[in-house]
Amino acid sequence: MKIKVISLLLSSIINLSANVAVAQSKLPAASTPQPKNQFLEQVQNSQQIEKRVQEEASRTLIELLEPTIDLINFNLGIINFWLIAIPLIGAGGFFIFRAAITRKLEKDTREKIKEEIDAIQKGIRESIESQINANKAEIDRLIQENKMKINEAEITMHEITARIEQLKLQIAKNIDEQRDFVEKQIAKQKEYVNDFTNDIKIKIAETFTETLKKTQEAKDEMEREKDRILQELSKLAPPLSSIPDTHQPDVQKQIQALITQLEDLKLKNPQLFLTTDDYLKQGDAFFFEGNYREAIRSYDEVIKGQEDSFLAWSSRGWALRRMGKFEEALQSYEKATQIDPNNHIGWYGLGNVLRELERFDEAITVYHRSLEIKPDFFWSWFRLGRCYMLKSDPKKALESFQKAKELDAERFQKIIHSKEEFHSLQEQEYFRILFENGTEEK
Repeated sequence: MKIKVISLLLSSIINLSANVAVAQSKLPAASTPQPKNQFLEQVQNSQQIEKRVQEEASRTLIELLEPTIDLINFNLGIINFWLIAIPLIGAGGFFIFRAAITRKLEKDTREKIKEEIDAIQKGIRESIESQINANKAEIDRLIQENKMKINEAEITMHEITARIEQLKLQIAKNIDEQRDFVEKQIAKQKEYVNDFTNDIKIKIAETFTETLKKTQEAKDEMEREKDRILQELSKLAPPLSSIPDTHQPDVQKQIQALITQLEDLKLKNPQLFLTTDDYLKQGDAFFFEGNYREAIRSYDEVIKGQEDSFLAWSSRGWALRRMGKFEEALQSYEKATQIDPNNHIGWYGLGNVLRELERFDEAITVYHRSLEIKPDFFWSWFRLGRCYMLKSDPKKALESFQKAKELDAERFQKIIHSKEEFHSLQEQEYFRILFENGTEEK
């Protein structure tokens, strides 16, 4: 309906346009003489009519086309929807159709495969049954044959078992006979070996006893020789605790010869055992020989066996002082005084080391400690006097020397006349009394 209206409207517009064109063509030509005003009016009328026709056509067209445009837009929307929906619906339908076809094919395939499997299984079953039926007779025959063979084997086994038992009895009999023979032979050999062993034992015992006797005799001889050498050394080199801080040069050769004999004896007999007392005597001998290093080694051997040996520590300190090792000597004397603080020799030796170190005040104190234990010890009084001399205290030095002179005038005179350090005292009136014979006091 609306399409027809639009067609009529378009026809009207075309007719109006044609009428206007005709009207314009009927106007008089420019060459036709007409009044000017009339011409202008006609032109204006024509323009007005054309304008009205256009307005009316536009209005009518708008009124007619507005619902049509809305309808066209609506139809276009529906067409667009179906243009989109139809492919989607078609695709969905295709997938649904394909799934249905797939399920159908799968179902048919399964049924077909199942039928084929059933046919194969049936064929296999029938084939196996036919083979079993065909082989059953053969199997029964083989079973019978095997049963017969087993029976024969059992009979043979019984025969073998019986034979084995016979062999066992025979072997046992032979073994018993051989055992008796071997036992008799072993008894004879054992008797012979025992007799031979007893003879060897007797001979070995006799030889060992003889060897042991000779060894003991040799050992006793070595011990006697060792004791003889050490006794002679003791006579020539008495313990340092009983002698002054000097040694006698005239006995050094004899001591050296005895030490050489002792060393040779030790080399020839490595098993020779020296007691701590032997090492102490040997150390004193080395000391008097002037071999202070070996003396210290001997004293160290004593300390290894008897760590609290006062004589070993004090004698060791004496040897170290002779070697000029005053700090080590100081340690040895301190150890000796710790072991036996009531022995005056330890304090006397400690004082000598302190004097060598020029620690005179300490030396004087230690000498007094020695004299507290043994007031009549000549050497402590004499060394005390020397300390006071070195400290330039002549009064106390003279008192100490006087006391030493009273205790042993002969030894005192011998020392001051033999040592150059005392020669200058003879010219001093204060000390001249010391060089006079006798024990006259100041």
